[in-house]
Amino acid sequence: GMDSSTSFMNWIDFEKTYQKSNFYQGLLPQGLRVDGIFKYDYVVCNSVFQYLGQKEAAKTVSRMLNLVKPSGKILICDICDEAFKDEEDAFLAKNVPGYGISLNNHTYFSKDWWKQFDVNIYIFHSGVSTYIRSKTRYQVVLSK
Repeated sequence: GMDSSTSFMNWIDFEKTYQKSNFYQGLLPQGLRVDGIFKYDYVVCNSVFQYLGQKEAAKTVSRMLNLVKPSGKILICDICDEAFKDEEDAFLAKNVPGYGISLNNHTYFSKDWWKQFDVNIYIFHSGVSTYIRSKTRYQVVLSK
């Protein structure tokens, strides 16, 4: 796996739940190692796409598609839904100090954005009743 955060990498070492040698530090999209040697059944990305521009996100999805086996799936979670941009931005401005001022606004993706990839697409909103953003964020599953 890959994560951009040093604290996550230290947590892995501390917890010993996972083998640290199975993880490396990197940033999307360049950090995804696409060497053709390893192919995966699943690639999961959670709460990251709002920090990427749409061009970076498209490159990231392309790299992910190169990482999965022909029968594999990509799960991208917690995507900011463009249909609820105003509502989500208002929520973040109210609850996240500096949002939109010293912190960049999030990137939003329409559900049609995913059609640029020649894959099967399944999009859904979380069914967890206690998840406050279930309306303004969605998940997407991509499969070849």
